[in-house]
Amino acid sequence: MPDTTETKAETTSTDDGKTSDTATATGADTQTATTEAAKKFTQEDLNRIVKDRLKEESDRTKKKADEEAAKAKGEFEKLANTYKADLDTKTAEATSLQERYDALAEQVNGLIKAELKALPESIRELKPSDDPLAILEWLPKAKKAAGTATARPGNSGDPLPSGTTKANTTDAEKQLRSRGGYSGF
Repeated sequence: MPDTTETKAETTSTDDGKTSDTATATGADTQTATTEAAKKFTQEDLNRIVKDRLKEESDRTKKKADEEAAKAKGEFEKLANTYKADLDTKTAEATSLQERYDALAEQVNGLIKAELKALPESIRELKPSDDPLAILEWLPKAKKAAGTATARPGNSGDPLPSGTTKANTTDAEKQLRSRGGYSGF
């Protein structure tokens, strides 16, 4: 037959307000009581357990932080790759535009040289600078000046009627000649 265990616990109160607990254990409870007494931890044991738990928690926290940093780093790498792709695209566009600019500049400079060659030397000397835009702006004015400075085909070099000299020309005739309204008849 199994051992029966009698456990008696009582709490008594004393006159000074303190309570005391008494426990009586018999049989199998005696083993339990000694086991419970053996399960008591010293301060060293508690410190070690707390230290281990804190270390485990710290390791978990550090691991999470490392994972998040890796994720963030991955995002930065993704952004860096995106920016690099954009930079490569813009560089290719800039190279293409530079090549187009060089080709157009070559054509414009060829046109300017042809236009300048058609002008008289006295007008070409008045060219403002080597800047193609300034020359293109100046060319219409230069052509106009060159057109009035050169003799027109079919006219003689001397616009005065025969028998007249510059010395005996009146002021009225000079005015008419300058407006193009002079007729020698």
